[in-house]
Amino acid sequence: MRQMNVTALSGPLAVRIETAPPPPAPEVLARVAALWRAEKAKRGDALFDGRLFSIRRVSPGLVAGWLAPYSWYVAQRLDGDLRASLGVRPLGVTGIMICDDGIVFGRRGKAVTADANLWELAPSGGVDGEFLTPDGDIDLAAQILNELTEETGLPTALVTAPPRPVALVEDGASLVTDIGLLLRLGCGAAAVRAAFAALASQEYTELAVVAPADLDAFMAAADNGLGRVSRGLIDMLALS
Repeated sequence: MRQMNVTALSGPLAVRIETAPPPPAPEVLARVAALWRAEKAKRGDALFDGRLFSIRRVSPGLVAGWLAPYSWYVAQRLDGDLRASLGVRPLGVTGIMICDDGIVFGRRGKAVTADANLWELAPSGGVDGEFLTPDGDIDLAAQILNELTEETGLPTALVTAPPRPVALVEDGASLVTDIGLLLRLGCGAAAVRAAFAALASQEYTELAVVAPADLDAFMAAADNGLGRVSRGLIDMLALS
């Protein structure tokens, strides 16, 4: 299993768009197009070729990169030989969301690209450039708050303080790096469940609110497979 690196963050973190690298060779692009067509035929309209933030370099206080086609990432997941040519290293955000009764987790659906049917810290999602500031930075707080409302139905007014980056998680297996952001809610588990139940379209199949004292048992349960990024964050932050 490839290494998972978790780094604690103690200060501000900027995520900045830079110039994209030169395009890959035509034969590589042709291979990408063929893989994308095949995957699209399997998954239909659920698969959309948008953009995702791809990391070029990480330094203290800064993650710099470019916006890559999502189809490139899908292609290199399907064909590992494309990784060297495409070089897509996606960036995501993961919320460590704590309400009055515990930590919020979501179970991913069975048809998603990665970590299907596993539990993860909620909310989470990819960084796609939607929340780009005039100076070329990604607004991380806006990104995670958007995931909050989309994935849980909770209004942002329940967040009691600005989301704060607390960790950087680099998954060597998937090449995905996640920024863990702390989210504190001024409500209990009942409000979390009610907001989720009212969502018209649910990206998670279910939510769980786990008290810190029950976290070890939750993670160890046979039917509660937990994603690597979430496990790394929990271990680093010593939430249990």
